[in-house]
Amino acid sequence: MAESRVEVEFTGPFREVCKCRSFSLNVVEISLLDLVNELGNRFGEAFGRRLGLDNGRYDGEAATVIVNGIVVEGSKLKEKVVKSGDRVVFAPSLAGGG
Repeated sequence: MAESRVEVEFTGPFREVCKCRSFSLNVVEISLLDLVNELGNRFGEAFGRRLGLDNGRYDGEAATVIVNGIVVEGSKLKEKVVKSGDRVVFAPSLAGGG
């Protein structure tokens, strides 16, 4: 039986906080919020601050979370489930001027 893995990739300042570009997490299925909490446990409070978490809530303004090429809105973090074979990318948000 093949191992169940979710691929996690970090860009920009997330690489600095996590001190790696990517790694694999052994899970069959996990909510994106639980994944974020697991990464916070693994990489410390700096990860949560970089992501812009406020009392466990992610507003999507400080960072962008992308699952299999699709941006996940901050309000969907709890309900979005990632599964074995998925790729999750943490990137800084790009702000537009107006």
